[in-house]
Amino acid sequence: MLHPQATELLVHAKSRGCKIGLITNGSLFDEENSRALLSVGVDMIEFSVDACDPVTYDRVRKGLDWDTLNRNVRRVLELRKSMGSTSKIVASAVNQQGVDIDAVEKYWVSGVGIDYLIRRKFLTWGVNTELDGARSADPAPYLDTETVPCPFIFERLNIDSRGNVMVCGYDISAHTSMGNVNTESIRDIWLGEGFTFYREKHLAGRGKDIQLCSGCPDWKYRSWHHNYWKVVREAERARDRKLGRLGEHDDFDAVSEVR
Repeated sequence: MLHPQATELLVHAKSRGCKIGLITNGSLFDEENSRALLSVGVDMIEFSVDACDPVTYDRVRKGLDWDTLNRNVRRVLELRKSMGSTSKIVASAVNQQGVDIDAVEKYWVSGVGIDYLIRRKFLTWGVNTELDGARSADPAPYLDTETVPCPFIFERLNIDSRGNVMVCGYDISAHTSMGNVNTESIRDIWLGEGFTFYREKHLAGRGKDIQLCSGCPDWKYRSWHHNYWKVVREAERARDRKLGRLGEHDDFDAVSEVR
């Protein structure tokens, strides 16, 4: 939302038939941009909250304001209700030391009224790995990196502000180059030689032959099951339940855990 035309760009993309999921800290949401996003039915807005009280929030989200976050999230929920918008409103929290993740879920789902809370692993992205690894409150791996391919090279595309495409988010320094969207189509890049090389290696059980992948501390925390698409499905059902759109056999526990 720091981009001066962020709202305009998101509205345009939605009007062109794109599915839009926005992840935000919520600090720059006001009534005008909230109305604009809800009016076009942006598919899902995820607020990164990470806390359920001002003291913890000040520590894990330093520089942001707890009251501003609460005011902006509650406004979005109220506007959605009054406008009859179909947008899903969720929040996420990193499961880390010093944060009561159950209390965070209770506060934001039962208290504030968001549709769903996503519990995220504490990922280091290879930065300060030794220090940050101790901050995770849920270090159990999801998959065996010796036998299971990393889902990211099959599910995600990372494009930086210059249009460059890296193989995944772990390559934050852009050592890999899959192409540039200013000169190539996204389709051609996604199906091109670069991604094909990585996928074939991983599918053959040889992902660790690749230096970048062998050194990734977060591969084991990827999942083919606890992923964004599961969040979308669960959030949709929670939203529909609140709006009275579910049949009597379609209900479910809206605060079941997604990691």
